[in-house]
Amino acid sequence: GAVVLQGTSRGGAGESGGSGHEAPRPRQAQSEFLSTWVAPGSAVYANPICSQLDQLLIKCEDPEAVLTLLVTHRGVFFVHNLVTAVQVLGGLAEEANDPMALNELLRDPRYDLLIRDVLRFVPKLDFLAMANVACGLRQLDHKHYVLLSRMLRPLLSQPVPDSAT
Repeated sequence: GAVVLQGTSRGGAGESGGSGHEAPRPRQAQSEFLSTWVAPGSAVYANPICSQLDQLLIKCEDPEAVLTLLVTHRGVFFVHNLVTAVQVLGGLAEEANDPMALNELLRDPRYDLLIRDVLRFVPKLDFLAMANVACGLRQLDHKHYVLLSRMLRPLLSQPVPDSAT
């Protein structure tokens, strides 16, 4: 089953302090950027399978690869991996800057399955994971109000992590 790994969420889009309208990165640079998405205290995974799945997701070069992983490895995905998948899809969509491909992605039943899984585990998400999901949805320009509203109350009730460390 999926478990939440407190403190192991990866930082997401918008953490650079920029406007979010940065020039697209080359594929290798994007992969290096994704692999540096680490929040304070997140270098250690509670489970090596979770770490391996994250590495597989980060190495994906297109949304199709991410969606395929979601289906082929669904039984072993952790909640943390679902968050990473949303982040990676957001980064890839932003990098591609292709409205037709984005529309196709948002209508893909595998993407819908990902969002339904994230919805199911909202109570297990920590503050950073919810923030990362929201940032990923923003990158995808997906205004999924049901998911966003379901995260609102838990976000307001959880302490904001100290970003000074």
